[in-house]
Amino acid sequence: MPDRPIQTLLNLLPKMVKGTLSKYRGKEANLRNVYFRPVLLKDLEHISCTFRYTTQDQVKNYRTEEFAGILEKWLRGDFQQVDLITQDTQYTLKIGKSGEAALFQNKLSQPIKAEIGQHDREKESLIDPAAPYLQPLGISSSEGKVLGSHQRKFRQINHYIELLGPVLEREFEAKKQRGEAIHIADMGSGKGYLTFALYDYLTRSGFKVIMSGIEIREKLVDFGNDLAQSLAYTGLVFRAGDIADIDLTNLDVLIALHACDTATDLALAKGVKSNAKVLIVAPCCQKQVRKDFEANEWIQPLTRHGILTERLCEWLTDGLRALILESQGYSTQVMEFISVEHTPKNMMLLAIKRDVNPNAKDQIAAIMQNYGLKRHALLDMLAEGN
Repeated sequence: MPDRPIQTLLNLLPKMVKGTLSKYRGKEANLRNVYFRPVLLKDLEHISCTFRYTTQDQVKNYRTEEFAGILEKWLRGDFQQVDLITQDTQYTLKIGKSGEAALFQNKLSQPIKAEIGQHDREKESLIDPAAPYLQPLGISSSEGKVLGSHQRKFRQINHYIELLGPVLEREFEAKKQRGEAIHIADMGSGKGYLTFALYDYLTRSGFKVIMSGIEIREKLVDFGNDLAQSLAYTGLVFRAGDIADIDLTNLDVLIALHACDTATDLALAKGVKSNAKVLIVAPCCQKQVRKDFEANEWIQPLTRHGILTERLCEWLTDGLRALILESQGYSTQVMEFISVEHTPKNMMLLAIKRDVNPNAKDQIAAIMQNYGLKRHALLDMLAEGN
């Protein structure tokens, strides 16, 4: 195989913003793509790789200095194409059946910003403390400094964008290239801290966004709309309403953070029925499963402690939610999320439309039988109207 095109691409790694390996021909079952980007982990430079399988994603991190060798090995054995994006150019390396390699390049229609850790390699927030929405929300001062009493809230907002920003950029890159808008609904948006942050981040990243913040308290809806208009955020609108009453159509992303008990299930059901590609929830107050829970003999010694029963039922609730979504064609991840002030809950469930997990329904039935569960709210809601 000629070395020059591959070596030219490897020499571009220090300028990389992100990349994608595709056309897999290796022996690992169900592997489709690998997405990679530079990150800082404990102040050390790494390349974070997301391995995309049919029903799940797996993340592995490699030290930056070893990644060139790993990428070269993949290109010489397992993948026939890699797309590497710098701030102003997309490079595509294609490897033919006979082993010949060819490198192509195309200038981007508009430059994109570097990821965390790119170029200056300084660990910094994705959210600028001087962002125009932070002062009206009471997070920053007029000088663009985060107020001492709101450091925790600022960290939460930044962590939220760190988790979701790269996911949404990856999933909707094709829409961006076509000039199409991402349609997002944020259910129970409250004062709009995270709503404004995500809208601002995506639009600054070159995406067109049509976003609705759904909130039952009209005073907060009025506040959000006034602030959005003052910032000329023309694609962001706040609407008064309850999750149960909102009609969702033409939806790409559904967000519901800290919707209490079965309100999380209601939001997920609406997202699934509207065929949203990405679902993001941070559940809290999981009570429904607790009412039906019956401990088997082997677990009763643990459940005599009330707090352990509560925790177990929380895990069952969210674990079953993930499996139910997989039965509907979503790939799911459950991850830690910095909690907000009014609740210690810190779990986030991220679901991306992929393929149906063929084992999910049997797994759901077995778990429910094991723990004496006759129903799960999300199953009931998905069954309604079918």
